[in-house]
Amino acid sequence: MPAPDSKAWKKPRFRFPSFGKPLAALCCACCCASAAPAVTPAPSAPAPAEPPAAALDTLPDATGLLQQVVAGLPTEPLAIQARVEGRDNLDYMDKLRLAEMHMDWKGGAIRADYTIRDAFGGNLARLAVERPAHGEIAYKLFTGPQLEPAVLTLLDSPLAGLDINWLDLSLSYLWWPNGRTIGTEHVKGRQCYVVDLPVPRDVSALCSTVRLWIEAKVHVLLQAEAFDAQQQRLRVLRIKSFKKIKDLWMIEDLEVQAYPSRHRTLLRVQEVRRSGELLTAAAEPPPAAEPLEKLPPSAPVHR
Repeated sequence: MPAPDSKAWKKPRFRFPSFGKPLAALCCACCCASAAPAVTPAPSAPAPAEPPAAALDTLPDATGLLQQVVAGLPTEPLAIQARVEGRDNLDYMDKLRLAEMHMDWKGGAIRADYTIRDAFGGNLARLAVERPAHGEIAYKLFTGPQLEPAVLTLLDSPLAGLDINWLDLSLSYLWWPNGRTIGTEHVKGRQCYVVDLPVPRDVSALCSTVRLWIEAKVHVLLQAEAFDAQQQRLRVLRIKSFKKIKDLWMIEDLEVQAYPSRHRTLLRVQEVRRSGELLTAAAEPPPAAEPLEKLPPSAPVHR
C-alpha cells in the first residue's frame, strides 16, 4: 500500500496480469505455454499531479538521492554474463540474446562496456561508456560481427529486437541533472522515494520523463518508468529479485515491459566476476534468489 503522504498526488495504481515466474522462464525455452485469452490493452498512465507544497519540504533532494545511489556502486571491477529473453504477452519466448557487461566505477568516474550477442555468441552491438569524476559522459557504439565503430543515435532505441535498451544496461539516468523528488510510494512492500527526471534531448525522440523509484533505506533503484510528452507510459523496468554471491547482493532478474504492446524482456544474471575472480560457477549450487520484499533493509546492494 502506498505511504499515506503519497495518496493525494500519485497516479492510480493499475494491476497487470501475471505472465509467469522469471526463474521458471529460463528453464523452459523450448516448452509450450498454455493457451490463454487475449490480453486487454493496459490503460494509459495519467499525467502525475503535483504533490502538496508542504509535502515537498519533507522530501530529500533528488540530486542527493541519485548521488547516494551512485555511491553504492561497487568500487572493484565487475564482469557480468547474462541471458536476455524476449517474451510476448502469452509468455512465449520469441527472442534469445546474451549480454556481457564490464563495469568499473571508482571515485565518481565511470568506465564500462555493454555487449549484446545472438544466441550463438555472435557479436551484435557494444556500447562503451566513459566519464571522468567531474565531466560529461561519452558514448561509443560498435556494431556487427567485428564490432566496428558506428554512429550512436538514441540511447533508448530497442536492442536487437528486444524491449531493453542502452539506458537499461548503463543506468545513465543516474547521472542526469534537474531531477525532482515528487513523493513516496511502496514497491514490493519497500518504501521508495519517487524521482522525476527530464530526458535530455539527445537521448530520446519519444520519451520526455523518466520516473525512478529509489528504496528509502539502502538507496537502490527498484523501478523505472518512461513517459512521453503526453505522459503516456512507454515502458517499465522492474527489479524482480536479488541473490547473494559471497559478500555481494546482486540483481538476479530484471524485467522490461513495453507499452502498449505488453511485450517483455527478461534479463537474468548467470555469472559474476570481481577483479577477475569468478564468484559464480556452473559446478557450484546457484545462490538462492531473494524477492525484493525479503531483501534485508540494511543489505548493501550492488548492480
